[in-house]
Amino acid sequence: MKKLFLVLLFCLIITPIFAQYTVTAIQGNVQKEVRPNQWQAVTLNEVLNAQTVIQVPIGGRITIRHNSTSAVYSFPATSVGMIMDLIETAPRIRISGNVSTTDTSAARRTVGAVQTASARASDAAAEVEFEE
Repeated sequence: MKKLFLVLLFCLIITPIFAQYTVTAIQGNVQKEVRPNQWQAVTLNEVLNAQTVIQVPIGGRITIRHNSTSAVYSFPATSVGMIMDLIETAPRIRISGNVSTTDTSAARRTVGAVQTASARASDAAAEVEFEE
């Protein structure tokens, strides 16, 4: 029983480390750390692992998708850190719902005259008597 518990614990710890994420949207100059203090720009559709360190500048944003679960995460500006650490605080975007189209070919649309009201200040001033 103890061995089973240790194996399960090990799997839970190791699984996020080997997770792969695909970059689906980039805004701004988002960079990843390739070596200590050496940064490289992240490109669209690039595959990143969970231990990749990224930095999102002011005015920037990055959206990634987990390859096995299809979960989508978005990181706002000034985010710096490993992807697996940022995911814990990042909002998860849920993609769901049904989209249906409506047949509008049989619908009739008529447009009538639209009445508008207007007034001129000069006409209104002529009708009103001012007392001094």
